[in-house]
Amino acid sequence: MDSKQPFHGIRVVEFGQFVSVPFCAQLLAEGGAEVVKVEALGGDPTRVLRQIAPLETRTFISRNRGKRSLPLALRAVAARPVLDALLGWADVVLMNFRPGLDRELGLDPETLKGRYPRLICGAVTAFGKRGPEAGLAGMDTVVQARTGLMEDIPNYDVHDASVANLRFQSGAVANITSACMLSAGGHVGLDLYLKNQVLRLASGALTIDRPNGREVIEQGNNPTQAEDRAFLQAVQTGDATGIRCSYAEAVKTLAVTLAATQSAIDGRVVSL
Repeated sequence: MDSKQPFHGIRVVEFGQFVSVPFCAQLLAEGGAEVVKVEALGGDPTRVLRQIAPLETRTFISRNRGKRSLPLALRAVAARPVLDALLGWADVVLMNFRPGLDRELGLDPETLKGRYPRLICGAVTAFGKRGPEAGLAGMDTVVQARTGLMEDIPNYDVHDASVANLRFQSGAVANITSACMLSAGGHVGLDLYLKNQVLRLASGALTIDRPNGREVIEQGNNPTQAEDRAFLQAVQTGDATGIRCSYAEAVKTLAVTLAATQSAIDGRVVSL
């Protein structure tokens, strides 16, 4: 009987973030595969979640053990020869890009199979390849909210885990998520997906991912408390300089909130 691990000799390239693809590639690595994880220049987003060492977190390590990491700006012209060499070397490629991004980068399975016929491609998205929601981005909390996965949790309600998917006239898409029932603690965040960047507002910081790297802007205060202080100051002193938007803009925010609630009740897309 061969004593080698089951995936010994298999070469894998991973374009993955967060959970699904990184965990899959880790299982292959633990089975003996050689895995190269291609990351943005700023690294996988989970590298900055409560760091135990610079750019190392328990979350990142739990899904990325046994891999080699390659920081690469995928849209850069100079990245193309590197990708060609890497994909020509690989047996398997895994990816969980947001819908449409793989095609923009020339890394969709159809293109790759044409250029590298022996390559096995694995790709996963939140809502699959076909259907009315195939183009929507999403993460685990989105799927949990949409499928009712957490309905059996005692005292569960919409405040425990909720997600709103937004699509703007400009073509940008966004997710607003809230998940305070998680055992690791509460989380509220906004992810905005644009053509050339992703904005993520969560955990007291604004993270901006661009093709050439990542920028993290720490807020330095509690935004909810800051909003309350600005409102109280305006009422007490008449000084409204701390209020960043008018009541008319606030009503627009309310309209989005009401539309999200109506969408959850009716199970359909609501347009504004």
